[in-house]
Amino acid sequence: MARRSRFPGRAVLDYLYNQQRYSMELIAKIFGVSREAVRLWLNQAGIPTRDRIYAVKTRGARKRINVREIRQKLKQMFPEVSTLLS
Repeated sequence: MARRSRFPGRAVLDYLYNQQRYSMELIAKIFGVSREAVRLWLNQAGIPTRDRIYAVKTRGARKRINVREIRQKLKQMFPEVSTLLS
């Protein structure tokens, strides 16, 4: 039986996906889930996903991203996700 991942909340997803423009793959890595789980979370939160073409065009445009730093920042900004990021 597949384990259900816990939904981090609309505000957290909006911050990561729309404001920071992180990919579904990176968000999945932050929470330790699959890309598909993130896609389902975005759907559940009513956040429209970006086109695949946009993602390909912007791939590699960012500097190297430290997942640990992102997790620490999220714990400070959204204390309710601390248990999800342990």
